[in-house]
Amino acid sequence: MKRINAAGADIIITTLLVLGIVFLINACVKVFPVELDFSEGRYYTIGEQSKSVLNELDTDVKIYALFDEGKADSEYQKIDTLLRSYESLSNGKVHVEYKDPDIDTEIIAKLDPDSELGLTKNMFLVTSGDKARKIEYSDLFEMEYDERTSAWFNTGSNAEQAFTDAINYTGKIERRVIYNAASYSSDELNPEYLTFWNDMISNGYKLASLNIEDSVPSDAAVILFIAPKKDLTQHETEIIKAFLDNGGSVALFTNRIAADWKGFSSIIHDYGISINDDILYNTDQSAEPEKEGNRILLNAKESDSIPLETYGISFTDAASLTITEKSQTDIAPVIITEENISSSEYDKGGTYTVAAVSEKSNGSKAVVFGCADFLSETNAKEISGYFPMGLYVAESVVDWLNTQSIKIETKQFNSSELIISDDKANYIGLVTIGIIPIYIFAAGIIIWRRRKFL
Repeated sequence: MKRINAAGADIIITTLLVLGIVFLINACVKVFPVELDFSEGRYYTIGEQSKSVLNELDTDVKIYALFDEGKADSEYQKIDTLLRSYESLSNGKVHVEYKDPDIDTEIIAKLDPDSELGLTKNMFLVTSGDKARKIEYSDLFEMEYDERTSAWFNTGSNAEQAFTDAINYTGKIERRVIYNAASYSSDELNPEYLTFWNDMISNGYKLASLNIEDSVPSDAAVILFIAPKKDLTQHETEIIKAFLDNGGSVALFTNRIAADWKGFSSIIHDYGISINDDILYNTDQSAEPEKEGNRILLNAKESDSIPLETYGISFTDAASLTITEKSQTDIAPVIITEENISSSEYDKGGTYTVAAVSEKSNGSKAVVFGCADFLSETNAKEISGYFPMGLYVAESVVDWLNTQSIKIETKQFNSSELIISDDKANYIGLVTIGIIPIYIFAAGIIIWRRRKFL
């Protein structure tokens, strides 16, 4: 009998110890949270590039999550885990704050008073000072369409790319010196583009004149060529290329005159862009050539490189561009004509590229426009209603040139991964840390009682 009592006591003590250990572990995790990422793609862990950005932040960054933290779906809760990594590794410079617009009804108006960002519920806003960038659901995940189920589903996570890029943009004070290559314009700061110069200054850029002789100043962010009157010499071309090899950026606004220039052609050719010797014109029968001349209205559409979308940019005597794919270079058209635009030299039909951006693997960037007229004071007077749109496009590409790009590969989801809802996760947790231990305890009592009366 004593052996039976001793066995029963051992079972009870063992069960109580197991329960105590389970509850102790849960209590410790709540007090001292430790995050371990065992996912195949390490979806919840930020990489070395993101850590480098966090270490180089110049200012504090606030991330607003515009939804109720407690009611966020499973996908957003995964993002929350990632955001906590940004907070913990930023030395106190990154802060995450949840704001539910259904409760704080004024929060969107406070964060976006002029409605320029188009903020809505269930978005993120990354902000620091007067810089801000919104992040939508589509920015966070790679989506694919399943024709069998007629539904979209997530195949990978772009969350680290989106947040690191936004944090880098908002939290760093970048070099903001634009050198205008004065010796290639009709004047040191050509007054024909005065509004553009003043706009750049008001946006925090410093303008300086550049006469290319020996080298490019170390504080240069962008070298700007607007309507150059002559080509670069071989020596000057080598200087510009050395600047670009070190990660610099260049913008060229010109027309067909540059098509045969060897210096400029050599520089932009390295980025997969060339200028054609043609003029684009409107073939729409409703147009009046004697009044319109070769003036065409084009639209800038949002691309993966530059987040802009503007309609009605006025170009005169614009040349088309040819884009050629090059290894380790990302090239994207920014402005493409509609089908009612034709070329004076190339009757290929279809559409023509008027502006393009390109970036090399070393971070060096180039922007080429087949026209400079859209930024001129003459254009501002003749078609004042369209001038601001062109100015906005030029501002956007200069900002892109002066911003360090962040490229992080999509973290692909494992197709064999089991995705469960929060309710099922809570149920599994209840069973594993509640019902099963209680069942073991009850089974021990029953076995003990049966043996006691043998």
